[in-house]
Amino acid sequence: MKKLTCVLLSLILVLSLLFPASCSESKKDNKTPESSSRKLVKKYNKKLKELSFKGGIYVSAKDKIFLNKGVGYADEELKIKNNETTLFFIASVTKQFTASAVMLLRERGKLSLNDKIVKYFPKYKYGKDITINDLLRMRSGIPDYMNMKLNKLFPKDYNPEKHSAAENRKHIKKAVLNFPLSFKAGTDFEYTNSGYFLLAEIIEKVSKTSYKDFLRKEIFDKLEMNSTGFIDENLDNKNLAKPYYSGEVNNYYKIKGMTFGCSDMISTAPNLAKWAKAFSSCKVITKSSLGIMKSVGKNKDYGCGLYVSGDCVYHSGSFTPYRSSLFTALDGSGFCCVVLSNCGFVQGNYLGKEFYKEYLKVYKKR
Repeated sequence: MKKLTCVLLSLILVLSLLFPASCSESKKDNKTPESSSRKLVKKYNKKLKELSFKGGIYVSAKDKIFLNKGVGYADEELKIKNNETTLFFIASVTKQFTASAVMLLRERGKLSLNDKIVKYFPKYKYGKDITINDLLRMRSGIPDYMNMKLNKLFPKDYNPEKHSAAENRKHIKKAVLNFPLSFKAGTDFEYTNSGYFLLAEIIEKVSKTSYKDFLRKEIFDKLEMNSTGFIDENLDNKNLAKPYYSGEVNNYYKIKGMTFGCSDMISTAPNLAKWAKAFSSCKVITKSSLGIMKSVGKNKDYGCGLYVSGDCVYHSGSFTPYRSSLFTALDGSGFCCVVLSNCGFVQGNYLGKEFYKEYLKVYKKR
């Protein structure tokens, strides 16, 4: 009897040693990169479903892609669904490309951020008071022409939809350069598309090429952003997601030249992710230029074509129902979140921030 008891106790001891090890091993398995990634993707998809997201989305970090998909329809009539190749109008996300183009010209000694813009617009009344830096940081005091009615931008009986981009731009520039300032340049911040319209004009004057060609050659081609272009050249592109919205829409983007320099690009979610990774790793502009762009100066949270929050930069775009958001971490993680919509989805910036928080919870210690 004693021998049997000893055998049973020995067996229990062995089993007690084995099972905790198995549990520990199981917990260890649950923390593998693959399992962590799956859990993160599950959380991301749950949030998209909760918010009834429709559009294109891309979320990645370093070499890991968490999401790259489309939701909803690009063309309801033809039953074509949004996918990773669907084109979206990205509106004001364009601004960081314009700002980066200015930085490239600065790096080459072609211009200075302290240049007074009278150098480029000699007849401008306030040209001696406003610098390129003021335009970049929304501190020029020039009112936003996008908030004006068309009769404030174009002559009487002039229909901009029947004219070329060059003709329309001529009238818009004239109007912008005749606006009275909202405040003395450099003394305050006010979001305005007018500054980026003028920056695109300056890029053309300095580079001696078109703004579009400069971006194509210096950014799109180098990064193989083959699905990125400009809205006024692609209004009839069959791969451009059609707009769907039951409320009031903004059709200014259909006027050629209207969104010049400030809101005129189209792209796909994967293409914008290429840009985000190149931007954060200084493959297009230098580390010095990146430092300038992400510094807010006297502003609360706006740098050069970018909003800044800690080690992250972001910007959204809106020409309802087209909505866009690009969130990029500059902490070495390579994290980026691209959210594009043709259905008026307004929570792109929120998703970028939330998805980044969730990412840090899983990968911060790795």
